[in-house]
Amino acid sequence: MGKYRSLAGALGALPAFESAARLMSFTKAAEELGLTQPAISRRISKLEWLLGVDVFQRSNNRLDLTAEGRQLLEAVELGLGHLNEVVGQIVERSKERKLTIACGFSFAAMWLQPRFTRFRHMLDGMEVHLIASEFPDDLNPNMIDIRILWFDKAWPDRDMRSLFSEDVCPVCSPSFAEAHELPADGATPLKKISELPLLHCDFGKPGYLDWTQWFRLHGIDYAPANPVYLYDNYQFAVQAALDGEGVVFGYSVLIDSLLARGSLVQIGPKIHHRDATLYIEFEPNRISKTRRDKIFEWLRQEAGYRDQ
Repeated sequence: MGKYRSLAGALGALPAFESAARLMSFTKAAEELGLTQPAISRRISKLEWLLGVDVFQRSNNRLDLTAEGRQLLEAVELGLGHLNEVVGQIVERSKERKLTIACGFSFAAMWLQPRFTRFRHMLDGMEVHLIASEFPDDLNPNMIDIRILWFDKAWPDRDMRSLFSEDVCPVCSPSFAEAHELPADGATPLKKISELPLLHCDFGKPGYLDWTQWFRLHGIDYAPANPVYLYDNYQFAVQAALDGEGVVFGYSVLIDSLLARGSLVQIGPKIHHRDATLYIEFEPNRISKTRRDKIFEWLRQEAGYRDQ
């Protein structure tokens, strides 16, 4: 005999009993559970038949619990409440066994890829599907759990948070700096920087800083010579700088590790362009708040925002 054999016939009726007992109405219980009133009545009658006692007193359209009904309600609330919590936790975990993350090519390759193993370990080995796209607005929202964006343009009903600020400085390879006799302290005169081969990017959207704006912020008029080769991928422009082709904007979030290794050197002043430039967006129905907070804090710490 099974351990809970005596419950087998009653289990299906217990949710109907709990709802009717809490609301003191078969009609309201039916509305709450999406059933008909006769269906609720049949389930309660079956429960009473199995128990051999009445759980409700019915008098003049008034519903009251019997002593046995009150005893059963206490047990059902305790048991179903715990069962509901456990089932919810299991379902929530099953939703989070795989994360689909969308971000730009440059962020994926220059920032996330070197940290990807640590990222997965932080997620307890959860399967992560990464989609790199320079056009994240064109992706299907139903397929994306997390987006990392350069602008705060969220999909509806998403949890969006500011990740990093935007600090920019001119950088080049050590060999380029040596060939052009640029000072090792990074204090190259702005006029001299404007005369160097500058690498230009076209990100296809307004709002990004370009060389003309950068010089204007320093009070210098600058117009690039024509024709100018435009890199439409920031990673390619940085690679050109690494190859000694010229000077590129160094977005601090993306090139700090290259500066730390000495692969690139800063040759001019760093400017703070925006307080918030990189954002993370979560699908809240598929990622719990606890996990969202954990991912957010991990990304911030990896970028050196430990004291903020």
